[in-house]
Parts: sequence; structure tokens; C-alpha cells
Amino acid sequence: MLTYEGSDGNRILDSARVADGRFSFKGKLSGPVMAYLYPGNSGERVESTSLFLEPAPMQLQLDWNKFRAARLTGSSLQDQYATLQLEKDQIEKKYRVQLDSLRTVRDKEMNAAIRERLEPYFNEMNQADYRFFKKYPRSFVTAFMLRFHADDLPLDTLEARYHALGPDIQQTAPGKMIADEVRKLRNGSPGSKAANFTAADINGQQLSLSDYSGKYVLLDFWASWCVPCRKGNPHLKEIYAKYKDKGLEFIGIADDDTKPEA
Repeated sequence: MLTYEGSDGNRILDSARVADGRFSFKGKLSGPVMAYLYPGNSGERVESTSLFLEPAPMQLQLDWNKFRAARLTGSSLQDQYATLQLEKDQIEKKYRVQLDSLRTVRDKEMNAAIRERLEPYFNEMNQADYRFFKKYPRSFVTAFMLRFHADDLPLDTLEARYHALGPDIQQTAPGKMIADEVRKLRNGSPGSKAANFTAADINGQQLSLSDYSGKYVLLDFWASWCVPCRKGNPHLKEIYAKYKDKGLEFIGIADDDTKPEA
């Protein structure tokens, strides 16, 4: 099974039968895409693999039990990504013990402490991506990876990276996502007017930001699983107690989508 997102945002799904150890997909692409290949209704638990496909003949070699080790040739984008991944694999080896601890420890407080110790690791991984963006400014791989850095890059840097992609890559699915992120970040930057919203509060009553017009409003985005968020709550309560009589209001927006009761 092969699936990818078309330039119009629709998910495309294709299939090919394996015969004598061979299979083939034929079709037309308007531009590069990130695709996912996985086994069909085999009943076996076999891992999938991700591939950067281009409008060109390509060849794929894989072991049925090792999809993630698949080798794609004929795609320059896949070659670019493989180089980046090799660099990041070397970084990951340096922090293997801490990463294994993060995966196995279930205590939220301990998890937060491990994450703090892993800050150099996250920074090194980000720097590897940034170097790639600089080396391949107009690459589809850059557009695909840039989406994951919308929160850690300054807005002007993100905008510059987006413009450097060029018109063709900007029209791809990840290019459009970055444009949307830039728009949202610009609207949420200092000096911008906050967009109105309406949501149910903790008592099930409808609450709108516009209800608080004329007051000083702080929007606090948090979650019950976020240790730093919870550690900051006592401080926020102190500030609220000190300034509520002067028109300060807090609206806490909890990101517990799967556990509304939390």
C-alpha cells in the first residue's frame, strides 16, 4: 500500500500486488511528495517506511520484515534526507541512555527532569536541521521539515525560510502548511489583535474572549500533563490576587484533548 497527500490536500491511496518478490507503482505526480509504504492485509505486523517521491522513475529495495531499512534510488530528495538522517543518527547515539530512560520512565516529574538533561540533544538535532535548510533552501525536504520548527524559529527567520523555498515548493502541501503557520504566528505576535474565540468553560458554559473587552486578559495555555505549566500555577495565582481588582483576568486554556476531565 502506498499513500501520500496530493497538492490539493486530498489523501491518495494506491496498492500493488507482490509477485515473485517484485511490485510496481505507476502514476503521475505534479511535484514531489512524502509518501508512506506499508504492507496490505497480510495479517502480519510489519513496519512501514517513509519515502520522498519525485516525478521520475525510481527503484525501491526492501526486506519484508525490515521496511524501515528500505533503500530508494532515483530520488535526489531521498538522498538529501538520508544525509540529514545519518547526521542525526550520530547525534542520537551520544544520548542513547537518556533517550531510553525517557521512553521507559512513566513518572511525569522524573520525565520532566530527563527532558531537561536532554536539552543539549534537542538543540543539536535542531541545529542539524537548520544547517540542512541553509544548504538546501529550495528543497521539498526543507519544506517538509520546516513545519516542525514553526514554534522554535523566530517569525522573521521562518518567513525568510518560507520565501526562500520559491513559488513551486510553496504550492506543495507542506509549503501551504508553512504559509498557514506564518499567518497564525503573525496574527499572534506582539502588537497584533487577538482573534476572538468561543469555547465551553470548566462548568460547561460558553465563554468568549470578546466578553472580556476592556480588561487586561492573559491567555494561559497549559495541560495537566505539563509539569512546568503546573509549577507555574502558584505564581499565576499570586499575580491574579494582586491585580484582579485593577481589571486583570486570566483565561486558562487546557490542552487535554483526550482527557477533558483532567
